[in-house]
Amino acid sequence: MRLIEAAGDPFALGAAIGRAGGRAFREVVRGLGRYRALQGWRGSERLAEIEAASRRAFPALFLLSPDDNTPLPFMPAIRNLCRLGALALGTLGHITALRRTRVGPFRAEDAISLDALRSFGDSAAVLQHMLPVETALDDIPALALTDSEARRLRSGQAVPLLRKMDLQRIAGLRDGDTVLALGKGKPVALTRYSAGEVHPLRVLNL
Repeated sequence: MRLIEAAGDPFALGAAIGRAGGRAFREVVRGLGRYRALQGWRGSERLAEIEAASRRAFPALFLLSPDDNTPLPFMPAIRNLCRLGALALGTLGHITALRRTRVGPFRAEDAISLDALRSFGDSAAVLQHMLPVETALDDIPALALTDSEARRLRSGQAVPLLRKMDLQRIAGLRDGDTVLALGKGKPVALTRYSAGEVHPLRVLNL
């Protein structure tokens, strides 16, 4: 087993592990007879059908190919992981089902079906199953506004943040950042920060 030396942020660590995995794949797995046998699937009509269906059902996530570190579409990446896992166990394998259970903060166990949603009609009971809009926006920076600033944004006007007292509020922002503007702790608008101002992108009438 080789020692992997890496430092830096999580992306840098993941990239280092991925490169090491790529070397192991090229040096060990590609030479196995079982792996070579699986290459007969390449270009087959059945594989094309599976990939087409997968692309319709799943977003195009891109990973790095262990062969040459080029971008790898989602389904070939999943097939490679399945294939390598089976080879590591000394057998062959294929995927019979693939289900996404989480997207960001949203989990499958918290979801309700469309049929269940329709059954509520105009009943207030549906509110028990709704998450706050902030749930979908918790990965972007937030900016607390004064009452007058919130009124400007609701009117479609940009809010300048160039006073000395504003410097701490915008310290972590960079030009082009999308920012959630909050008034009294409630979402007011999605904004774009640029040149010391926040410009409304979408005002939220909540």
